[in-house]
Amino acid sequence: MRVRGFTLIELMVVVAIIGVLSAIAIPNFRRFACHTKQAEAKSLLSAIHTAQESYRAAHDMYMTDLTKLHFKAGVRRYAYTVTATVSTFTATADGSGAMTGDTWEIDQNRIIRNTANVCR
Repeated sequence: MRVRGFTLIELMVVVAIIGVLSAIAIPNFRRFACHTKQAEAKSLLSAIHTAQESYRAAHDMYMTDLTKLHFKAGVRRYAYTVTATVSTFTATADGSGAMTGDTWEIDQNRIIRNTANVCR
């Protein structure tokens, strides 16, 4: 009578294959999640730019107070700040939590820059 089952070598091969697949998949997933969070920051910086341009059209100057621009970020992965003069502004998104060290900027010319990147 023959007993059916797996040998120890067959089980070890399966474990090794799962380990290799995990070593490839997990960093790719983390990088994808990081880029998704960065897309959120870029989108909200674009919204700040639009609000700044609307404010400038009405008042001939840019605003430093985000609440007067009616800007409210929902998820707090980034902290948003604005520095402005009459004719220029720069809005900054500084990462927090898992995104600490990630910084994005946008200016009055709608140029978005990533000054510090954690998604490498």
